[in-house]
Amino acid sequence: MSKRPPRQPLRRPAQPLSWVLANHSKSYLEVSQYASGFTFLNTLLTTGSSVSTPAKRYRAYLAPAAQLALASTLVVYPSVTTKAKLPDAIKGSDAAVRYLRNVSTTIDPMDATLKSAFAFGERSRRQGQRSPNTSPTAKAANNAERLLGLPAESQSLLHRAEDFWHVVGWAFNCSRAHKKRWDRWKVWLELMLDFLEADWQARVKVGNEEGEDERQILLDSLIWHYVASEEQTNRTSRTRMVRAIVAMATPESNKEFKEIWAGETLDLKPKEDDTTRAVPKVDIENGEWGDIGSDDEDVVMEDVTEDDPIEPPSPTGSSSSVECMEFESENAIDQLGGIDAINLRQRLIALLSQVASHLPSDFTDLGSFYDSSVADVFLRLPTSVFSLILSTSKLSDIYQAALNSNLLFPLVSATTPNYASVHPNQSHFEELILPIRAMTQSVEKNTKVSLIVEQLFMCMMGANLLQPTDGLRTAIQSGIAARNTRRGKKGNVEEEQPSKRLLEASAERLLGLLELLEIANAIQPQERRRKSTSALSSPPDVLTSPKESD
Repeated sequence: MSKRPPRQPLRRPAQPLSWVLANHSKSYLEVSQYASGFTFLNTLLTTGSSVSTPAKRYRAYLAPAAQLALASTLVVYPSVTTKAKLPDAIKGSDAAVRYLRNVSTTIDPMDATLKSAFAFGERSRRQGQRSPNTSPTAKAANNAERLLGLPAESQSLLHRAEDFWHVVGWAFNCSRAHKKRWDRWKVWLELMLDFLEADWQARVKVGNEEGEDERQILLDSLIWHYVASEEQTNRTSRTRMVRAIVAMATPESNKEFKEIWAGETLDLKPKEDDTTRAVPKVDIENGEWGDIGSDDEDVVMEDVTEDDPIEPPSPTGSSSSVECMEFESENAIDQLGGIDAINLRQRLIALLSQVASHLPSDFTDLGSFYDSSVADVFLRLPTSVFSLILSTSKLSDIYQAALNSNLLFPLVSATTPNYASVHPNQSHFEELILPIRAMTQSVEKNTKVSLIVEQLFMCMMGANLLQPTDGLRTAIQSGIAARNTRRGKKGNVEEEQPSKRLLEASAERLLGLLELLEIANAIQPQERRRKSTSALSSPPDVLTSPKESD
């Protein structure tokens, strides 16, 4: 008996909460009873899921934008996560996470409430703005929307951060330097990318329908709101977005993408009575409000002063100073914050690539985005990190080929094709790309050229654009020889030796790819002399991940 495939989440139309329901959840949230509040909202959201069918989708009750925004803040809010004074405080943050995850799989991703809830720079202005002639009914609705309390107002994530890219950069700084904070920021980034990707994909699908204005539909997307928060036609602004995506807690990225809440990475020294203090009882219906009005935990996030009881950072803990780290001593995976961080970085690059591809007149065209902003940042990375970024890409083969061809431009003096505007073919691949070397004597630059050529080879193999010919083999061997004659700057051993090893390994992999191509076409590969088995080993800095289609 065959098993049924698991049931896929069924998206349902959103129904705003009634005034009574909105105020009921608000009563919990304003007294910091976050677990109860979001459990209540989650029940309203999921009611009807089991009986909904594609033919009959029951409406799902969705919280007001202010309450969704609070949930987003609580995912990472220090006072209920890494700086929680009470053991049960984290339950409120986790309840907010569960609620947002269910929202992302239940509600239409194009719902206007979601964009309103997650829009940086608007919540503080929208909350509290009321027309002097507002009707009593409208005033009541506004009161239900408005939330009081530091996490919902001055200390909300949307208020504290400059914009979405500030949060992205800081989160990825934490992935390398502040692991405790990264555990929460990772969850937030995953949630936001789920919303962003679903919203974008839904809009692309709707925009492809006959009679629809695709451009305007995409300009209404949440990711475009985040892009347009910058001067999107400005190369400097686009490059900042890419810098945020590859932020690695260097002194430069720490300066550019600072912490969201003051002192959020520092450990508070627990008070002696914190472990014995009873959890305040709250019973809204009977008028028992616990310690409402006591914002002792939230106030800590306002400012950190010399009087705050802060534990010194542990040399091996999450708060260790990145200035004390030896950047080159870490492997590339650690420098990029681990596999989860790498996957999230790649998802953001892929999403911005989609924006460039679909909105070239509003953002910039794909080739210019890769040639200027991406290349400007990627080519400054250490060679091992650069190799890892290329090999874990989530771009489709056609986008990956466009990226790689544009990464070559600043490195070589010869004219090479731009695969963002020209369809790849074997002829100019053999003549113009495979034999190429860097314009300088630098081993680092030639290694990066080799790594790019290697990725291009795999893209063309994946697209069935290569045939094993004598000309192909000659071009590969010529390029390997040309790049291996380069020498690094004297005395720059820290840069030269790792790059040299990567260059040798890349050359071996190129020959190995050629042999695979020959075998796939029933051709006996030629024997070759191997310098050592070490060049063929799989170093820890080299990962591969499955490519995603457009």
